Amino acid sequence: MRRPTTTGTLVTAALAIACGNGSAADRAPSPTEVAVAPTAEAPSGDVAAPADFRLDDIANAALADPAGVRLLAWMVIERDGNPGFRFESCVVVQALDAGGHTEWVVEHLFRRPDAPTPRWQLALTHTSGGPDLVGMTHFHFARFKERPRNKDLYASFDGIDGLHWTFDAGSGFHVVDCGVNRAAWRETTGEEPTRSCSDARVVVVGTTIVDHGVFDARPLRRRISAPGTTAGSIGDLGEADPVLLRSTTNIPAKLGTTFGIRVRVDGSPRTTAAGDLADVAVIQARMRVTHPPVKNPSTGAIVTVDEWSWPISLGVPLFGGWRFDDPTEVVPGRWLMQVWYGDRVLAEQAYDVE
Repeated sequence: MRRPTTTGTLVTAALAIACGNGSAADRAPSPTEVAVAPTAEAPSGDVAAPADFRLDDIANAALADPAGVRLLAWMVIERDGNPGFRFESCVVVQALDAGGHTEWVVEHLFRRPDAPTPRWQLALTHTSGGPDLVGMTHFHFARFKERPRNKDLYASFDGIDGLHWTFDAGSGFHVVDCGVNRAAWRETTGEEPTRSCSDARVVVVGTTIVDHGVFDARPLRRRISAPGTTAGSIGDLGEADPVLLRSTTNIPAKLGTTFGIRVRVDGSPRTTAAGDLADVAVIQARMRVTHPPVKNPSTGAIVTVDEWSWPISLGVPLFGGWRFDDPTEVVPGRWLMQVWYGDRVLAEQAYDVE
């Protein structure tokens, strides 16, 4: 799948602002400039699998003889808003002697790294047959009597009766790491891989808060579902880019006030020269706003933390903030906005609402 290019439209479409009964805001940031250790080295052709993807451990889960198992592709995904809740999966291949001729077996393996015993195992799906029918278990592997070409291998990825593998994280998850072993792929198919990850491994080298303080109010284009927020949604500003009115950390506690941050995360894509991915990487970050107790007038729930998923295009400034649209959310005290990526804070900015 091709990564969406980072154009002006994509950037402005990512703008959002929290408002209305404590509903969460847009993306936020760091106090000036925060240098962070690179998450990976720049690529030199192929992409290395994570260090804990030990081939010996993976091969032991193979259906047949573990000898000769090659790693073709891998992915690590994490649940949005729940750091540490991860699934690791991979596609492996082995060529077997099948009584005078060679067969190729391709398997989809997975594990939960936080399990008491995080062992690799063959991926499977159990489908229910309904109240009067017997369910069925689908084991995700494929056999080829001839060397598979790209069209054969990709065709086996699709469908529950095949590998059931995709380069997308799926709803509610984001990609932490992903890649293709191009050398093993070429050796298996005789062709270059033509699919890659929708989220490339990236190098994040630093974060800068471009602006912070009080911004002008802009009309919302729409509301977007955000389960981790007080109101269950955030406001999307569309192409409206708020203008900084006053650089300050002291925010007036009155209706209509918009405050927040414009942040730029710098880095580079972790990709190869295959051309599948755009020149600008997009990371799946999260915005977290910690604030004094806010009561949702509809449910009565008291909330002190709002959090939502926030895709950030590297090198492109983005605004994130909060607008007081309801009297119940105009609460004096310390408000902290943070940008999280995986298990670390890329940027944060504190405000005193008074």
